[in-house]
Amino acid sequence: MRANEILTELFTQPYPYRFGSTGNWAEFKAADGSDVEVRFNKFNDYRVINISFERNGRYSLTGAGDSFKIMATVVKIVGEWIQNKNPPIIMFTADLDEPSRVQLYARLTQKLIQQFGYTDISGHSKKLADKELAAVLAAMYWDFSEEKRVFFLARQDMLAKPAAATAAPISEAPLPPDWDEAEMVARKGTTIKSRLQYALERAQRLGAGSSRVAMIIPYQGRETVLKVAKNRKGLAQNAEEVSILGDGYFSQQGILIPLIDYAEGPEVTWLQTELAQKIPDNRALTNLLGADIRMVLEYVKTYSGKFRLSRANNVEQYREIIMKEVLPGREEDFITLAEKLYDLQQGTALDLEDLYQEANWGVYQGRPVIIDAGYAGSVIPMYRMR
Repeated sequence: MRANEILTELFTQPYPYRFGSTGNWAEFKAADGSDVEVRFNKFNDYRVINISFERNGRYSLTGAGDSFKIMATVVKIVGEWIQNKNPPIIMFTADLDEPSRVQLYARLTQKLIQQFGYTDISGHSKKLADKELAAVLAAMYWDFSEEKRVFFLARQDMLAKPAAATAAPISEAPLPPDWDEAEMVARKGTTIKSRLQYALERAQRLGAGSSRVAMIIPYQGRETVLKVAKNRKGLAQNAEEVSILGDGYFSQQGILIPLIDYAEGPEVTWLQTELAQKIPDNRALTNLLGADIRMVLEYVKTYSGKFRLSRANNVEQYREIIMKEVLPGREEDFITLAEKLYDLQQGTALDLEDLYQEANWGVYQGRPVIIDAGYAGSVIPMYRMR
């Protein structure tokens, strides 16, 4: 928001308004005589309140150019209603093709977070203590996200308490106690095939690529991921991924899935990481990142001075073009992510081109993370020589 817009908003006085007899709606008149109504509807039986408003019976914000005054009035109405009702979950939805409403709701959620201590759980409903409610909100979020920008705000007492610091010292043998770890390392008597078969007989298969198989195994009371090589490329991928995930600096940046342990020795036959929530499709990934992954990686390239001559005359102009593709209200998230990815590119052997696939991303503790960092360094020539 430009400085003059901020000043306009700060010194804008709201319109006079009144609440209806039920207390679940309020109304006021705008300068052009149009009627604006704010509604507070119980969305379902899960204590979710959907807040919306209309101008002359329509959801459009277009009118006499008084959007700041309407915004100020809506904020005051919603704030007063929250003080009186103290709702557990607040919900806003805006059509993606109506950017003015998306921007309004993005700003409104920030004000509610600052003034009333709510937490934004949009796309991160696992933060809720009520797991049944979390599942419902997660389904709602992904169902709506194809056509709408969805905002969910949760009252603090609705959130799960932080897990007791699970930072217990990592065991030297993190594989389940009924496993013979000797069967999983490179030694005389074991082969790539035998190690993979041994693991598959004992663990739930999660997924597989051309070189590795991922499985679910328990560790310290939670589910984790075990990646086992199924050929020489897989061994190389494990080694490269351990090098990246285990880096002291990058492991603290919040962009990589945390590494738990790995097989030590001449060959990294397996590695173990935390488990991330799966991202169902590219649209969901776009909502999570704040823009299409292609735009994110294009922006990363601009830090190296690269831009498309066919679209812009210089880097700055190209960045402006890219920023127009970012979801409203997500600009800061987008730039922070691009900066982290550029830092990762410069400091490791990871090839960011592999990140175009949503399968290489997941959600961990409410944030997007790279869950497959094996396409790097020595691995890349192995695939290019096919």
